[in-house]
Amino acid sequence: MASQATSAAPGAGAHAAGSPQALNQIVIEYLSKKGYAKTEAMLRVESAHTDHEGRPILSNLDDQPDVKYEKAYSRSPRLSTSPS
Repeated sequence: MASQATSAAPGAGAHAAGSPQALNQIVIEYLSKKGYAKTEAMLRVESAHTDHEGRPILSNLDDQPDVKYEKAYSRSPRLSTSPS
């Protein structure tokens, strides 16, 4: 077992020095090797829409966290429920 751990360490270090994309690739390879197909597929989907720092790429302005917060908590006039 110790030989497996030492043999995996140089391969992991060869990818990069801890960038999110390299880490995702290492995890995807591990999941594939161990047979976790559904988990691997979900990680591929989630990591497909990230920038070079691992943050999600938000294409829609409404997806921005501050815009969502402002919409949710802004004071808007309440609709009256009285019958007309």
